[in-house]
Amino acid sequence: MRKLNHMQVLMMCTLIFALCTCTTMLSAQDLKSSLFEKADEALKQANGSTANRLSPTLYAKGLEAYQKAEKEFNSGKNLDKIRTQLRASVQFFQDAIKASKLVNERLATTLKARSDADMAGTAEYAGDEWQNAENKFNEAAKKMERGDLDGAQEKAGEAERYYRKAELIAVKANFLDETRSLLEVADKNKVEKLAPLTLARARELLQTAEVELEKNRYDTDYPRSLAKQAKYEVKHALYLAETINTFRKNELTIEDLLLLSEKPLEDIAGVIGLLARFDNGYNQITVLIKNYIQDLEEKHNIAQQEITDKRQQLKMAQAQVDELTEELGGITREKSKLAKEIEAQNQLRSKYEEIGKTFTKEEAQVRRTPENNLIIRLIGLNFKSGKAEIDSKYFGLLAKVKKAVNIFPNCSIQIEGHTDSFGGDKMNQELSQKRADAVCNYLLANMNLIESRIISRGFGETKPIANNETKAGRTRNRRIDILLIQ
Repeated sequence: MRKLNHMQVLMMCTLIFALCTCTTMLSAQDLKSSLFEKADEALKQANGSTANRLSPTLYAKGLEAYQKAEKEFNSGKNLDKIRTQLRASVQFFQDAIKASKLVNERLATTLKARSDADMAGTAEYAGDEWQNAENKFNEAAKKMERGDLDGAQEKAGEAERYYRKAELIAVKANFLDETRSLLEVADKNKVEKLAPLTLARARELLQTAEVELEKNRYDTDYPRSLAKQAKYEVKHALYLAETINTFRKNELTIEDLLLLSEKPLEDIAGVIGLLARFDNGYNQITVLIKNYIQDLEEKHNIAQQEITDKRQQLKMAQAQVDELTEELGGITREKSKLAKEIEAQNQLRSKYEEIGKTFTKEEAQVRRTPENNLIIRLIGLNFKSGKAEIDSKYFGLLAKVKKAVNIFPNCSIQIEGHTDSFGGDKMNQELSQKRADAVCNYLLANMNLIESRIISRGFGETKPIANNETKAGRTRNRRIDILLIQ
């Protein structure tokens, strides 16, 4: 055998040391990933439920325990102590998530006021009032954590008043004052000669917004939307005037303008693999793009459901492995609890699929929650403006709802009514409750249901699923959701 020289021996030792170091590093990473898995997931869920905002004390304690465990791990401390810290962090995060859900439920109108104020830019335009509101809300959240519901609601009421005051100031400064300044610029640049319709629209919206703000000082959703639209339209008019001037200077024709306007739609169509044709105008390609987006949204929803299924299957498989390991150790059962759970999950999945096939896309969206409950969003059920009576043309759709409910004969049923943000908070709350009651009463009258199985709740404008600033978004927010709870 050939002897290795000094340099070769040195290189081999270095290589062995490097391999050992990498192995140690990988082992440490694997160990940390395994140790911190539950805590990482709890932290992720807490952040997703904005627990840092809605349950600050519990969230802070969870984060403190997590960071302490991380520091001790990096220092090579005792693993038992690290596990103790991680268990504490998981418990704190879980408690924070529960507290956050309670805040969302009990202080919904205050959260809505905060969201409205934030959209109006109050942090910039009404900083003192915004900070006062935030301080009061923090006090409310902490009282809620301690179980002081009355105290929490009292502080939340104070916070809501500050939020609304801040919003009013911000709307006037951010939208009305700036819109007036932009209109002065438009007048100076003689925009009215080039974009008269758009500029007139801006002036009309501004005037209406001012009137509505005076009429509804504590319900600014509608006037805020008008003010934002007014600001947009005057900026739009300025842009149009500049573009028209550019066209005139370059002696471009109407044909040039039309060809240029086709380019953005052509580019969008190209990205998603569609061929844009304009021999019949914009309508054909617009419909194709909208259908493509809707199909993507549907595929996304299906993928989310499949992810939920896979996670449950993975959890069951791991539990099955653990149980088999236990059985090999000498413990046997006729039919394990786990086997029953797997069978129940398969039956649930089959029922979900059956209900999903019951409705068309235009009638309802059927979604499963992580808790294995089912939401039937009745997008095909509409009410006349300000009314809560169910038109007879929707009885066929509600018959399908009855069929879905019968698939889960032991479930509890919650009918949820929702509105858009236009109109008074109190009025929207009452209207959403009446609409939920109408659907609830219909099902009670036409099904053999025990009254204790079904409840109706109105949430008003507090749980939007789309942007209330657009007509399409407001349409989506006006809805009835039927929750089948296992």
